[in-house]
Amino acid sequence: MSAVKVNIKKISKSLDKSQFSQAYINWEVDGKYYPSVDWIDSGIIIISWWSQRLQLLVSGARQVDFSFMEGSYEIIAEHTLFNHIKLMTEEGDHLGNCSLYELASAIKDGAEKLSNTIDYKDGDIFKNFQEIVSSLESSLETIVKSVRKHS
Repeated sequence: MSAVKVNIKKISKSLDKSQFSQAYINWEVDGKYYPSVDWIDSGIIIISWWSQRLQLLVSGARQVDFSFMEGSYEIIAEHTLFNHIKLMTEEGDHLGNCSLYELASAIKDGAEKLSNTIDYKDGDIFKNFQEIVSSLESSLETIVKSVRKHS
């Protein structure tokens, strides 16, 4: 299995009304960064998209893409065996393999990092984003139960 992380570090000091908080965001698989170590994109939107795509995998989808907002970059996650995920670029280059749990944990950890940097803790942006983090936690619980059931 590969070591998989979602790295995210907010750039802008506060969120504007458009909710497009810019952040350094990338996937790190076995020490390799995709699309690049200094990729800048809309952190909240990307994590929201990835959360929705993760829910599809948890629900049994065979393959989903984790797209970036800027450019045409995406990670394709494909179920190869029960609880095993193959990660590829949009061009089909193999990045690594991980468990569904490791993938969900990576996205959840990235979401939590971003959540901790949101300045408007009492606003709608924070509330909506906290719902996404809670949804990711629920996905992790579902995955753990499924793994235990099949062990």
